[in-house]
Amino acid sequence: MSGTGTSSRPTGHEEVLSAVEIQKWYPARRQILRLGHKDGGTFVKAVDGVNFSLRKGEILGVIGESGCGKSTMGKLLVGLEVPTGGKIYFQGQEATSLLKGDAKAFRRKAQIVFQNPFDTFDPRHNIASILSTPLKIHGIGSSDSERKEICCQALEQAGLRPAREYLFRFPHELSGGQLQRVSIVRAMLLKPLFLVADEPVSMLDVSVRADILNALLQLSEESSTAIVFISHDISVTRYISHRIAVMYLGRIVEIGDADEIISHPCHPYTRALISNFPSADPREAREGIQIQGEPPTPVNPGPGCYFAPRCFMTSEECLHSYPEEVDLGGGHLVWCHMVQR
Repeated sequence: MSGTGTSSRPTGHEEVLSAVEIQKWYPARRQILRLGHKDGGTFVKAVDGVNFSLRKGEILGVIGESGCGKSTMGKLLVGLEVPTGGKIYFQGQEATSLLKGDAKAFRRKAQIVFQNPFDTFDPRHNIASILSTPLKIHGIGSSDSERKEICCQALEQAGLRPAREYLFRFPHELSGGQLQRVSIVRAMLLKPLFLVADEPVSMLDVSVRADILNALLQLSEESSTAIVFISHDISVTRYISHRIAVMYLGRIVEIGDADEIISHPCHPYTRALISNFPSADPREAREGIQIQGEPPTPVNPGPGCYFAPRCFMTSEECLHSYPEEVDLGGGHLVWCHMVQR
């Protein structure tokens, strides 16, 4: 997979979502120190000052190693976690206020598709109930028969045909790919402004991944839904995304146009990630950059660059101060002292 697949560039300029310095810090388990004092000032900084915005119909891919904060950020964006700091805005309105004022309206605007479709649904409910219940809650459709027809049309569009054969099946009677399509259909039935897709194809066979990705693309383009697509698979992310953000230890270290990030990565961490995934061109020779050691603990990291202990370009400055944003033009931003030079 290469490029942005069947995805066209977003044509709208309306900003759907904006994240401003969002944080999620969890108090670390208190440790009894040798002198008998409690250490209550340590935090696990799962997300630590993330900034970005999304326009209508835009897909932002988020990549990084396991534990870098991708999924926690996704939960923050849809209100499943409460930020420790920072603000999230939907069409200029603060998300926390929207959630407190009218939780049902907020849930209609912001949806999420999880990694494991088998953990997503109540096994006691059939597909008809799973899909029609959100419609009923949000007052879509004037009768049960009308809602059933809406569900059938959505299943058909998602490639589950004939749709009526699926309505009365239970989750365990569907394959992983079929059930993940149902997850996407359920989310998109409400025509949300924004969708988080958290590793939606990582547990599926390669043979069905492209179908799921194309279903996301089609549904996004039809409804102009902005998507944050979370993955550790760079080729999949490049296929579906307009832009890519690279996360490391709770922070975005590089963000920009998808093809620009893949072709001209600037942060040492991004360069290492890109160098170790196979190129679409079999003639291209790549020498993988090896990252030494394990990611450091997210408990009170710093004060320098979080990647410095593992970086192949570390300088003294990297160890003592976190780098400022460097604007390379065209929306390509990177946080690295070495790029500044």
